[in-house]
Amino acid sequence: MKQKSLWMLTMLLACCISFVFSSCSDDDGVEPTPPAPEGPTVDPSVEPIDPVQCTAAVEFGDISSLPEELQTALKNRFPNMTANGDADICFCKASDVEKFSAQLLKGTTTIVAMPGNGGTMDNIINLAGGVVPKNTAPILFYATQKWGQHYVMLDGGIPYDLNTTEEKVEFYERRIIPLVYWLNEVETFKKNRKLREEAAQNNQPYDYDELVANIEDEGLNMKYNFPMSLDNSYILEGNKYDLKAASSVDYGLRVYPLYKQSCHEEKSGDYYVVTAEITPYNQNMWKPYSQQVGIFGDEMHLKGYWFHKMSTHIKLVDMDGNDIPGIDYNLTPLPENENDSRQYSEGTSNTVGGSASAGFASGAPTGSLGLSFSHTVNSTVSYCMDIITYTLDSSSPNREVSYMYDSKGVTPTDDEDDDKYFPKNCRTQWTVRQAWVWFVPRGQAGVDDNKDTKFQILLNSRIDYRFYWWVWHPIIPNESGDTYTYTPCIVENYAWELQPPHRDSWGLISIKSEYTDAVMTTIRYYITGEEEKDPVAVDDMSYHQSDYAFMGLSDKYTYTIIYETKDPNTGEHMDSWKFENVEVHQGKTKDDATTSLSSVNATKIDDK
Repeated sequence: MKQKSLWMLTMLLACCISFVFSSCSDDDGVEPTPPAPEGPTVDPSVEPIDPVQCTAAVEFGDISSLPEELQTALKNRFPNMTANGDADICFCKASDVEKFSAQLLKGTTTIVAMPGNGGTMDNIINLAGGVVPKNTAPILFYATQKWGQHYVMLDGGIPYDLNTTEEKVEFYERRIIPLVYWLNEVETFKKNRKLREEAAQNNQPYDYDELVANIEDEGLNMKYNFPMSLDNSYILEGNKYDLKAASSVDYGLRVYPLYKQSCHEEKSGDYYVVTAEITPYNQNMWKPYSQQVGIFGDEMHLKGYWFHKMSTHIKLVDMDGNDIPGIDYNLTPLPENENDSRQYSEGTSNTVGGSASAGFASGAPTGSLGLSFSHTVNSTVSYCMDIITYTLDSSSPNREVSYMYDSKGVTPTDDEDDDKYFPKNCRTQWTVRQAWVWFVPRGQAGVDDNKDTKFQILLNSRIDYRFYWWVWHPIIPNESGDTYTYTPCIVENYAWELQPPHRDSWGLISIKSEYTDAVMTTIRYYITGEEEKDPVAVDDMSYHQSDYAFMGLSDKYTYTIIYETKDPNTGEHMDSWKFENVEVHQGKTKDDATTSLSSVNATKIDDK
């Protein structure tokens, strides 16, 4: 603390000045203007509000149940509004979910405003694929779309110290910024997916040469935005001073599942490829301000809330919340500490050899006879972790992924008007990412061929903030301290329900084209006896002489395969052909798992 020289003389002078002012007041009856307090000043501004807007076309249904200030904030952040039914994003109320389900199936992102609980919430969960727990706290927004991208923003209410409409609108604008960023990411995802689908020439769902699992695009994306609201106080000279602040934190998980079949024995079972991403929005907690206290021009300076520490605990459990016996890591969580960030940012990869099927059971499966997966993270985005240390406790026998993030070198022990004691990462947002792969052996907790056993991911977390104050006195030594009460932000036992991976036993069908003057194309795979129904798979690629067409199918059925030949020069239809009662079977190697067919053995059929 800074000492003021000759402070006793200063105090005496102040008393004299006070006496003179009092005398003047008595003489002329005019109250004198007190002198402005000297000393340092603190910029009261907070972090500027992020100007990001949603770039997609948005249709607003009935959102009248939302606070008016939130409706205004939405319209500020979603300027590209439409009502022609061609929106990329639709807002609706819970009772309109069925009305918007058709758009959802087309790929439109549906956002349900304040869905509530009970049967209505159950319907939304079923529509979205069952990834939201039924015991979730009040929801502000629930966003979903058909490719497994889900966002839940929990309702934390509006701080009661905000009085004006402008303050409330700005609060809601800050609150929905994470949702806006997520929606922009999802729109980019949808555009990239459309380009890939067009490049793949219609519907060829399986590529069984070496599938590389793109967890960023194909994994189930689940993100929760939890509100943080702090209402703390400290006492100075018998007076109580309050500090209120509100913000949020994102916890996101991308999960890509695969199942390795029983024929591979010791390494068969479930593999869950996971990337976790966590972002605390600290800038909304940082509210430096000053105010006059006392009678001698004393001025209290407060540096606002700054990030102190965070712990996160993530584990895979069964649907009753119990630990899973035998669970292990196929890829150990990274990074162990900051020294691993370079290795992590450059990418880590792993391979599961042998027959495996990938993807969730509710969607079109992909598979491989040797599936590899990788994690690559941009270090400039994810590891600007100046002043914050992070460590991993990898000792948990149930393979709980537990990280601790701790600010270091934050020593607010001086009363200078300077942010140097509060590093940027302690008062702005930052993002961390981790990656790992859980392995659940076959035979444990219901994991086996052709089973639909589900698991869930359980999250627990705690974030601690602190604040620091000091008081400038014009005539006595300054005061400072870090005495405070504070409330941690706690997330307790929140669960994401995972759809099970494809655990169907399957094998490969290989068809060799022997045609010299035709191409083999439009291959349709039907379950035997169900040829009048839709095919279970379609391959529209063209195969010339000596080319092989591969398709992976469940070994629970036999199949009828119908294809056509076309003129390689004109593309005109020539003939139709079929194979009947084709069996498939799993195997340890690609050769073991392949049923080989040749076009010379196909039967020519009449056109229909």
